[in-house]
Amino acid sequence: MPIHFGRTTLTHALRHHSDLQCSDGTGPGGSDYDSVGNGASVHTLAPDHQFQDQVATVRFQCLPSCLEKLEAKVQQVTIDLCINPADPPDGAKGGSLQAVKVTIDEHFNGITVLSAPASDEHEIDVLAVSGLGSHPFGSFVNKEDGHMWLSESLVRDMPSARVMIYGYQSGLWKNASIAHVGDLAGPLQIALSSLLRCKDKTRLILLGHSLGGLLIQEALIRIAESDFNSELLDVLLGVLFFGVPNDGMAIESLIPIVNDQPNRFLVESLNPMNSQVLEIQARNFLDILERTNFELFCFYETELSKTAAMVSTIGTVENLD
Repeated sequence: MPIHFGRTTLTHALRHHSDLQCSDGTGPGGSDYDSVGNGASVHTLAPDHQFQDQVATVRFQCLPSCLEKLEAKVQQVTIDLCINPADPPDGAKGGSLQAVKVTIDEHFNGITVLSAPASDEHEIDVLAVSGLGSHPFGSFVNKEDGHMWLSESLVRDMPSARVMIYGYQSGLWKNASIAHVGDLAGPLQIALSSLLRCKDKTRLILLGHSLGGLLIQEALIRIAESDFNSELLDVLLGVLFFGVPNDGMAIESLIPIVNDQPNRFLVESLNPMNSQVLEIQARNFLDILERTNFELFCFYETELSKTAAMVSTIGTVENLD
């Protein structure tokens, strides 16, 4: 949405938009729609990574019927937001009615900015990449209380940081993609090169969870091997890996989920018994570590954790951490 839209204006527009009514025409708990709408709340609102528009993350207490179709075949829903002159953008004076097109999605593909400091305070970029079968936003949310530590805790601990997440197609069930680690790392390489190419003094910190860490490694390898971009790694301050399967991962519970889908090759390439992909990547990444100055921190679990499982004949997948 436009750069001047404020949180209050956007919240009101989303809650009372005629196309965003709940299936039963009421708001949360059966309350009158006109008073509470769909219970939409703007969780984050920040300029996008190109500083051209704004991007918001929004939570609905009552899911609008038009958003129920946000599935694999429907990537986004577009609506017209009209701002009433009596309810101008935050901090602005009333004026003529303004209408803008806003797209809503739930896949979070590419870079999504969660928070951004003022330009004169901006010193660090933090980009988090989620793992196999996870959601770019949801995988960093506490399932019990909804706390999203990147947008709620990290921004307080690092007020000079612009915090972002990166999304890609990593689903297991009903995934028709034939992409392997190298294919998935290609768009990430482009995104990282764009961030690293910033001409100011901003440094970059990368967070990789599970498969996301492997994609980060592959992207950095490609940047280092590039004749035009190898010097960009000097801007990289550090990399943090959380449970990254550098030596492979147990895939026994994942095979029944992917079955004979096209994405089975991606899952099997993570098998520690025969993964030449990971062996080659490990050698190449070690070479980068020896030639660069960024710091690497690896975190791993010491207790068994939940994994993915097919829990019904309709193909529901649960408990992928």
